[in-house]
Amino acid sequence: MLLEMKNSAIEAEENYCEMIERAYEWQAVVECSDRLVKFLDLDIGDQSKALINNLISIDKVVNQSLAESETKRKELILEYALAILGGKPGDILDYADYCGRERAIVVEEAEMLGGGVTVSGKRFLKSGRIGTLWGHVHLDIYPWKLRISNAPSRKVENVIT
Repeated sequence: MLLEMKNSAIEAEENYCEMIERAYEWQAVVECSDRLVKFLDLDIGDQSKALINNLISIDKVVNQSLAESETKRKELILEYALAILGGKPGDILDYADYCGRERAIVVEEAEMLGGGVTVSGKRFLKSGRIGTLWGHVHLDIYPWKLRISNAPSRKVENVIT
């Protein structure tokens, strides 16, 4: 099941990347639909106005499709990351950073990075409060441990790089 989730997350990431490429190509064609609206006030003929309206409509559809693709990608990657962690959003993840310092974040988001998953969220401070800085943990590289859930994890150890 975890492999299926990973494949779904990777597929969503690839689809999103393709959508971004298409959106950039479309932007090169249209440049900016807001500028096209100004031409509708000119006496340019009905066919020209229809073409401009169609271009504006296509631009809206491309942007909406891109937003939907991004939302699906984020959901699937977060679902996969949470399955690896055995936790839920808002759980605290303890980890050792690249210098071996012990850190903690509140799990909020996840991204695919180099075939693995990076979990990110606001730093959880030693005082017990949530900070304003964000931390990122690549689950395949850095040792981590989920603090709240009773799930198997990798022990946090000092890491020397």
